[in-house]
Amino acid sequence: MPHHIQCAEIWGGVKGIVQDVCTRGLTASIYSRSAEGEGGGDIYYLSVCSYDILTRIAIVDVRGHGREVLAISEWLYALLLESMNSLDGATILAGLNDLVVDRGFQAISTAAILSFHQQEGNLYFAYAGHPPLLLRQQSSGWIPVLTPDLPGVANLPLGVRKNIRYDQGSLHLQPGDRLCLFTDGVTELANQSGDLWGDDRLAELLADSDRDELPEVRNRLLRAFESFAEAHVPQDDCTFLLAEVLVQHSA
Repeated sequence: MPHHIQCAEIWGGVKGIVQDVCTRGLTASIYSRSAEGEGGGDIYYLSVCSYDILTRIAIVDVRGHGREVLAISEWLYALLLESMNSLDGATILAGLNDLVVDRGFQAISTAAILSFHQQEGNLYFAYAGHPPLLLRQQSSGWIPVLTPDLPGVANLPLGVRKNIRYDQGSLHLQPGDRLCLFTDGVTELANQSGDLWGDDRLAELLADSDRDELPEVRNRLLRAFESFAEAHVPQDDCTFLLAEVLVQHSA
């Protein structure tokens, strides 16, 4: 059974997981695995605001393990709690970046924050050096979703330097639209020959699975990863989240 995330709740963490979750606006399927076999380099959180209309998704890929991961996870949780009712994911990234720099952590991290407003039907997205979200709408195939191309230095990975600007984009979603958010452990999965899984294989499998329910898409991805890697042991943590818009939006 899927885990239902209620209003004013934050769910997630750093442990390996295979789980279906849902809110009023989205249903999702998430997979996370550490290359070391324990809770490790990827952080994932889903939250719902106190009014039960805003679903937030946060994923952080930390280039480290242990103390760095746990500390960044705790800081992110606190920022998500503080900003639970806000649509501004870019401010969360800016605050997290300043914490990482101030505390002198050497681990450089990428991150993505998504905020879906169920009543408006709008998705807001911001990245800190992270692979862009993939989106499939009814009128198009799977495409990367990019933030606005504004002048100046912006959207760098967490921990590079303080006072980095993070930009936020937005778009309107319809029921049935699908999202795929992932860390680079997915596309950089290597086989014994050193070939990488890559963006094209990911997009092709997602397109071939458009008629499948999200848990089956997740399982198809996992079987494809296993077949591609053969006996090669993954060197990076791997996390991906598949989501689908559930409900009609009020005017």
